Amino acid sequence: MNHFFTVSAHPSLRVELCDIGASIRQIYYEDTPMLYTTDPEAFVKPNKEFFSQFVGPVAGRIKDAEIKGFQFVANENANALHSSTFRFCWKRFNRDILEEEKQIRVIFTYEDELFGGRYLAVIEYCLSRLEPKLTTRMSMTSTVYMPVNLTTHLYFNLGEKNVESIFLKIPSSKRAEYDNEGIPLRFVDVDGQFDLREGKLLTAMYDHAFLLDKGPIEAHGEKVNLVVNTDGESVIVYTDIPSQQRVGHSLGFTLESVQHALLGPDMILPEGITETTTIEYTFSRR
Repeated sequence: MNHFFTVSAHPSLRVELCDIGASIRQIYYEDTPMLYTTDPEAFVKPNKEFFSQFVGPVAGRIKDAEIKGFQFVANENANALHSSTFRFCWKRFNRDILEEEKQIRVIFTYEDELFGGRYLAVIEYCLSRLEPKLTTRMSMTSTVYMPVNLTTHLYFNLGEKNVESIFLKIPSSKRAEYDNEGIPLRFVDVDGQFDLREGKLLTAMYDHAFLLDKGPIEAHGEKVNLVVNTDGESVIVYTDIPSQQRVGHSLGFTLESVQHALLGPDMILPEGITETTTIEYTFSRR
């Protein structure tokens, strides 16, 4: 069965989606791919890249891969970032497509058992008919007390060969400080390469969380602008380490909207409560 399908509501934007993982395989703006991603076969099988996939139910750097007694499989950095055996990336979701006057909605659902209870995950992609805008809503409801931190791992390049020509602006005055194993310790004032309030070219390596102030995130390529709005309290900015790339530079960057572990109990979902994260992507021509 072919798990890939394409949806378009606005003439300049179309999105290729996948039933496996309820993920976005590719975004095309004016027929130009906006994401770096793997080949289709790798996309639907366990791999190490996570390019462009939906990640859940837990994402984020966590000391000893543990949240209030919930233990996860630690990766090489002893954290739970995309490393949980409970991840959604390669589960097959049910799918509904709703044609509406101002938008098209694609709704993915998945229900299963976890931590002694049942959960329902709902991933909704809304494509506006009025402008080239894609809205992602991720939600999860559980019958038991459960850790939850939903996000997507879209790997943008905005049609560029690498990210070094992309200008990124983030409204954030605080960013996470990490120990030598990549575990977040505290939030500190931004400075130097981490002060992105006025924007910087992505010529340095990033793998850092930023607390969000008011205002949108902006990314500008040579031809395409991207504006990102989210109700998430923080965003993790990630680029590849250039020295580890065969081509010698970063192929894409992520903007993972998350509830950060440093901010307390927000990653624990009470029973019967729904946690929702919304991310809105709007494209335009420079």
